Amino acid sequence: MRYGGPRSTLDKFDKSYVSEFTEFIKGFLESHPEEEEEQREGRALYWDHKVDLSAQDKADKDSVPDDRYGFDYSAWRGPSIAKQGGPEQG
Repeated sequence: MRYGGPRSTLDKFDKSYVSEFTEFIKGFLESHPEEEEEQREGRALYWDHKVDLSAQDKADKDSVPDDRYGFDYSAWRGPSIAKQGGPEQG
């Protein structure tokens, strides 16, 4: 639902305002044009990958269902933990 108030109040805002941070970033990028190319390379490094569908399908088939907490103490300490309800004393 949109605000139905008077349109004239929305038009009174100073749209020419630029924050100090925005001015800094613009100035930095103007004085260091190589940064934009480096940003593109970094993005490509982390995000622009070809998806290997067969490897993804194999990983999905090999996955183990997640337990309810992500950590089940009795799963790695043995069945005696489930009976005692805590770590083994010893």
